[in-house]
Amino acid sequence: MKMRGNESMREFNSGFTERSYYNIVKLFVEGIYGNSFGLDKFEFNFRDDNEVNAHAEYKNGYDFLSINTGTITEMFALVKTAFAQNDILCKFGNASNEKNSQYIGEHVFEDRKYQIRFKTSFPIMDPCREQLSTFVALMTIRFIVGHEIGHIVNGHTRLLDELYMNSKICMRFEKNNDVVQYCLDRRTLEMDADAATATYTMDHILRLYEQKERIKELHINSIEELFKLFGFSIACVFMRFELDAPIDYEAKSLYLPNNARYVMVIDAAKQTMLSYVRNNIIPYPVDEQIYDKAVGYGLMEAEKIFSKYGYKMLFIEKLCNDSKEFQRFKDEVDNNWENNIYSQLQKYTRTVLYSEEKTEQAVKDMKKKQDGPFGIKKLFKKI
Repeated sequence: MKMRGNESMREFNSGFTERSYYNIVKLFVEGIYGNSFGLDKFEFNFRDDNEVNAHAEYKNGYDFLSINTGTITEMFALVKTAFAQNDILCKFGNASNEKNSQYIGEHVFEDRKYQIRFKTSFPIMDPCREQLSTFVALMTIRFIVGHEIGHIVNGHTRLLDELYMNSKICMRFEKNNDVVQYCLDRRTLEMDADAATATYTMDHILRLYEQKERIKELHINSIEELFKLFGFSIACVFMRFELDAPIDYEAKSLYLPNNARYVMVIDAAKQTMLSYVRNNIIPYPVDEQIYDKAVGYGLMEAEKIFSKYGYKMLFIEKLCNDSKEFQRFKDEVDNNWENNIYSQLQKYTRTVLYSEEKTEQAVKDMKKKQDGPFGIKKLFKKI
């Protein structure tokens, strides 16, 4: 366990088995961050905290990232509960034998090891659905991890340290701030981090589909099914955030509303997919309409599982009702990105910052390198 100030007893990055969920998440972090940027000035920890959250920070030349244990237990419990229903995600495996049970996750320290346990009246009955529940839960965690790494490698924490002398960023549930420009800057940086993890996640999905043996093991029969699971996983993330911290359109909010963030993530992922298609990065066809339909299915299934346990989310319906506010706040964030934040991040970023032209060029450059000794195909196998 690494010691850092008064939080030393609550943070850990070892003390679990190689096959544990904690180790898998740690490998995610090291894979996404470390393969590109090295780990010599990077520290990652789990934080013993039941809140669903994650944090990025820059201090004394080091990048810090932590993810709460509650994030892992809650996201796994939510996804496993969904797959334990006989009327949710019915197109995957045999849902008819499921017992509609609920999972509760718990972080424990036992036998000198950090562990995650799940309590349920009946486990998931179908082996295929059990396997997919783990895969989809890990997809949600990977998305959250990618968001925090996006804050770090895109230069957000260093810029905030310079501008506001406070580099720490939480993924959700921070108090609003009275400094309007700070709030606008934070909403802008959150949008950029969401776009970064949308790109990471879509890249992972498209590359995974090339691994036929792995796809066969998961009983996934088409790229459309992967898109359905992706849509479901991202909806679960933002609906879980909404459950604890509903967000309105306010000038002093650090985030756009969760349904607005969801829609922007889905679109950012689609733009990555289309760019890969245009530049022949993937060796199989994908269709924009199939993608839209598939992620729509995932969204509806996520709304069903929350509704089943008493929470009406209605993400798209509410977004339609707030369409003018959504467009106004989105335009404000886009303008702040183009006219203010983008130029300031240039000296801090360690990756390609979003712009249509530069992103497309980055994809073309990646295509040229992908078959080389250090190309993206080899990199992907490590993650």
